[in-house]
Amino acid sequence: MVRGGGDFLDGRREFAHLSGGPSSRSDCSTVPDDINGLLVRDVDHHGIHDGSKGPFIFGVLTDDGSGLVEGLRAPDGAPDGSGAVGVFVHQYTKGDLEFRDCHVGGFPNNGLYESSKSTGTVTVTGGEYRNNNIANVRLAGSGGTVRDCCVVIDDAHSSSSFPTNMRGIWLFADDATVENCDVSLTADVASDGAIVAAGAGTTTIRDSRIRIGTDDTAAMYAVKPKSTPAPVVCSGVQVTGDANHTGSGYPGSAPLRAFGRPNSVFESCCVSQTGTDRDGILLQYCDGSTVTGSGFDVTGDAVVLDHSDDVTQQCNSTCGASCTSPSCSSEE
Repeated sequence: MVRGGGDFLDGRREFAHLSGGPSSRSDCSTVPDDINGLLVRDVDHHGIHDGSKGPFIFGVLTDDGSGLVEGLRAPDGAPDGSGAVGVFVHQYTKGDLEFRDCHVGGFPNNGLYESSKSTGTVTVTGGEYRNNNIANVRLAGSGGTVRDCCVVIDDAHSSSSFPTNMRGIWLFADDATVENCDVSLTADVASDGAIVAAGAGTTTIRDSRIRIGTDDTAAMYAVKPKSTPAPVVCSGVQVTGDANHTGSGYPGSAPLRAFGRPNSVFESCCVSQTGTDRDGILLQYCDGSTVTGSGFDVTGDAVVLDHSDDVTQQCNSTCGASCTSPSCSSEE
């Protein structure tokens, strides 16, 4: 347990999880104290985790508290069906918590998971999140940010006792932002999308590169919020890949999709899809939205409107597009 009041883990620490050993979790959370603060730096978790709860939980339990987890590595994951989470953000988190340059891979029930009961603000900066089921990074709370991250999904999970839906970044946080991230989704696996926006407030995705090689899968899917409808803003988002649309109807037909998000904005985006019957952008129930300054090289239609009126389309090109792919490698 790492508490507030100046306690910390600093310096390269290694934990070996041996097969058949006791299931355990490192519980590192700030609690009310004279001084708020959480610092965890350069911690390695080696070996496949055999506990159902996952190896790490962190939290900042005061409104004015803050914490930093830097250089944490848990790349070996846990068995399918175990339900283990790689890194869990405590449900009573209220303050600010940053994960910087962490590497989390191979967990069956989320890589980095912020509890939906958390009201704090989580920032994920840098690092790599690879082949975690459900979501590689999941933010809740308010105003969360994922920045400069590499997310790779190229190896599918499979379990008869646990659902498979390998999202890259899953945003339940209100007014969340994804910025300068590289997301590659190429595994033959069920997925709602490389980036899925489900929170209230304006979700902003900017200057990010997404590769989609998984059929019938979105690069970015903004679903209708449970509360007041709110826009998604995609600026400078570049999509590449050879995913196919194999079904009928709208699901899986476009890499950029918004549903129930009026006044959404797609600006300076680039979409290149070489697979069968793939559109560029699909707007459903998105009145008053805007698509401007974007380029498309797709096998279907550049922009498809479904129950979306008063949509502005200006300065877009359908004469080919040269889009940038994610820079992080599909190799470990």
